[in-house]
Amino acid sequence: SVIADWPDEMELQPRMAELAVRTMASVITPQSLPIDCVAVGESGELGMMVTTKLRPRFVLHLPKMKRSKRQAAAVLDPIIKQHREGLTKDDPRPWMIDAFIAAEADGQKMDDRGVRGGAMYALIASYIYIGRLELFMWIEAVRDSQALAALYKEVDTAFSQGSLTAQVLRKMPTLRAMFVEANRRYPLLPGMPYDTTETIKVGDYLIGPGEVILLSFVPDHFDGRHYACPWSFDQGRVRPPRNEHRAPGAYAPWGYPPRSCLAVGLAELVTMTIVANLLHKFDMTIPHKSVSVRLKTAPVIGPADGQPARLRCRLPSERVVDPKALFDERQFVEDSEQDFELPPLRQRSIPSGETIFSQGDVPEEFFIVVDGHVTESEV
Repeated sequence: SVIADWPDEMELQPRMAELAVRTMASVITPQSLPIDCVAVGESGELGMMVTTKLRPRFVLHLPKMKRSKRQAAAVLDPIIKQHREGLTKDDPRPWMIDAFIAAEADGQKMDDRGVRGGAMYALIASYIYIGRLELFMWIEAVRDSQALAALYKEVDTAFSQGSLTAQVLRKMPTLRAMFVEANRRYPLLPGMPYDTTETIKVGDYLIGPGEVILLSFVPDHFDGRHYACPWSFDQGRVRPPRNEHRAPGAYAPWGYPPRSCLAVGLAELVTMTIVANLLHKFDMTIPHKSVSVRLKTAPVIGPADGQPARLRCRLPSERVVDPKALFDERQFVEDSEQDFELPPLRQRSIPSGETIFSQGDVPEEFFIVVDGHVTESEV
């Protein structure tokens, strides 16, 4: 219903943000959520600015922030109560509120305030992150005619077979590559802020206790040691055999472990589902598609002009169905490379201190350490 109300010409970013929130709402509960998307987005962006130290904490107490919290409570609390009373007990589908209610850590369960906070976080993150991510995926698809043709074939074939599922999405290699490369080229999380508790030295810099530091993966996403032409968008770079993003430290759009975002799997499913539906329904044209997207930061990156676009509904005659377009690229590569059998293995005991392999030796053996350990040493 959200898409049905879209005009032929529009500014795309606010529409995509609203669509992301509405989609996430349909994951939270089967009940209708009359959420004010603009209020959700504004409160979320202000909250993120506070988290990243771009705004003082007192803005969290502004009237519009308090008003947004009251409205969220008025909408969500009655629904949370219904879930606790068994609203979805016979429903096989996994709803987010049910997951929060069932969650337990150190013997503690979430109260209603915690469940509400989790649901609101999902809505806010959809507005800030997923809306922009799906926007960049769609823009870059339009800018690459070959990728767009492959995407049309994948989504049209998938929809010809029924509803989208996680299993089907895993068999759409171009769509998955667009998701990964969009996360690399347009990193939406600037980094994780930390407060130092003691003096540390980083390179030539001395950082005292009580200071705020930001651990950012963004420079690694544009490191020429990992990526060829890192400022270009190239969905082929994250597909076999190149797999440039798999180099150690090259790719961390959701933060470095152990503080990486727990929502990465859900975000991938929601984003790819939205983009697949949009590609299946619409043909989009954008002005100056051969020019790189101009960006602004507020507080995360987005198109500076909101991305004007013209949409046209695709005709049934334009659908391209090809069963060969759907396959799990990762599994396909693994299977194609494993077309031989390992020889029989034999167990060996190697005395402590013995050299197993030296630089320059011909690699004629493969060792699996069952017990003990090995170390690397310089001669």
